[in-house]
Amino acid sequence: MEKNEFIKKIEEGLAQNYTFTEFRDILIQFKEEGGTQEDAYNLLHNMALKNDYYQDDLFDILDIVSGWCRYDLRVF
Repeated sequence: MEKNEFIKKIEEGLAQNYTFTEFRDILIQFKEEGGTQEDAYNLLHNMALKNDYYQDDLFDILDIVSGWCRYDLRVF
């Protein structure tokens, strides 16, 4: 998955109030298609810094990326 597609899917999920499981599915697809933990983290972190409205949600998704979440939600 290209980085732009990843960002688009995350933005779509935020707008549609995806669950953590749905965001996890996006992260899994990103990983399976060659995306790295570092890329996912950097992209999401940059989005969070630029978007006050969804900042808390983006930081929650970053917890999944970094592994600071329940074991069953971990991706990387």
